[in-house]
Amino acid sequence: MKKREKKDLIALATMSQEAWEILKTTSDGVDKVKKICLQQKALETISNYFSRVISIVHQMRKNVVAIEESKDLEVMDVEELM
Repeated sequence: MKKREKKDLIALATMSQEAWEILKTTSDGVDKVKKICLQQKALETISNYFSRVISIVHQMRKNVVAIEESKDLEVMDVEELM
């Protein structure tokens, strides 16, 4: 799916959950990208790899806190999220 088509679909979404479902179903290779980001790189030490993974975990926790502190996402419009 082309970027423009995806943006058009998301623009038509009225709820945040609907926009998220569109993103999940139209994004090709998302799982592969996630897997690659968490793989240890060639010549990377275990210590550096561990630090990188912990950094990703901390970033994700910040996102979770922000979402939890926000309004009820089930009833928010897409415009309110941006």
